[in-house]
Amino acid sequence: NRTFRMSSRKVTFLAVGTSSIVMFCLLRWRARNRASAAAEQAEKMVADGAMIDYEREATRRVILERARSKASKWLSYQVSGADCMVGQVGGVSKHKRPLLTLDPDYVLKPLQLDHRGIRELAFYEGLNAAAHTSGRRAYIDFISAKRVSVAPTWIDVVAFSLAFLLQDPYVLNCERRILDAWTSVDEEAKLLQRLYKFVPPYFGMVRHEMSESSLDAALDLPTPYGIQLDCYLLLQDVTAHFKKPCVIDLKMGIHTFEPDAPLPKQKREKQKYPHQETYGFRIVGKRIYIPSHRDAGENGYVFYSKHVG
Repeated sequence: NRTFRMSSRKVTFLAVGTSSIVMFCLLRWRARNRASAAAEQAEKMVADGAMIDYEREATRRVILERARSKASKWLSYQVSGADCMVGQVGGVSKHKRPLLTLDPDYVLKPLQLDHRGIRELAFYEGLNAAAHTSGRRAYIDFISAKRVSVAPTWIDVVAFSLAFLLQDPYVLNCERRILDAWTSVDEEAKLLQRLYKFVPPYFGMVRHEMSESSLDAALDLPTPYGIQLDCYLLLQDVTAHFKKPCVIDLKMGIHTFEPDAPLPKQKREKQKYPHQETYGFRIVGKRIYIPSHRDAGENGYVFYSKHVG
């Protein structure tokens, strides 16, 4: 009997020890797997390209809803009675929708139907989030709200507690990668805060009635990014309270094309102004009040095209 009891204890100890080792290995695998996935997701967020994943339908819905909701605080989402902006100096073409003005001091800027439109909306939404009174936290929440995240379970809590208690080097390395990624987000938020004061106030997105336009038939056609032909950014007209406003339209940056733009487009953009890579900008157009100038119009303004710039 004594021999039997001792054998039973050995078997029990062996079973408990084996179970503990298996449980430890499973918890370590769980912590490392979750840490690796979180690190990869964070690094993907700050990789080269758009910070906002506008290609995801869920992300686009959030951006569009925020823009519509913001505009509804100021006026009706569907507006009418806007006039063509008199002082527009850039982007003027018979193939492009013009800028519009709306009383008392609004500007309606047409949104592109392709990825440029949703990216412009995302930029203004992100800019306003970064400049929020709660600080950079609002921008970080805005960024992370677009990412798919899985709520940790109690198993994850136990697994990570054990990993940090034992100072698992793999998990700690993943933690450093995540912190580096969020530091990049924080730095971008700081830059947007600095830029905010140079950008006209943004009030969201509205739709402008185009009942007399030949484009009516296409207004409700599905578009890949959820932006229709009658969708406009609602901005403040910063020239509204000037008597004789002089304006200039600049293309900022050493490149006016995206990194993944086709080579023909890159070449075409570079040929527009070869010195842009040196100076970091180019002039698209400008309007200056010089009533004594021989080229001045009836209102005393002289218009300069992109060829002067």
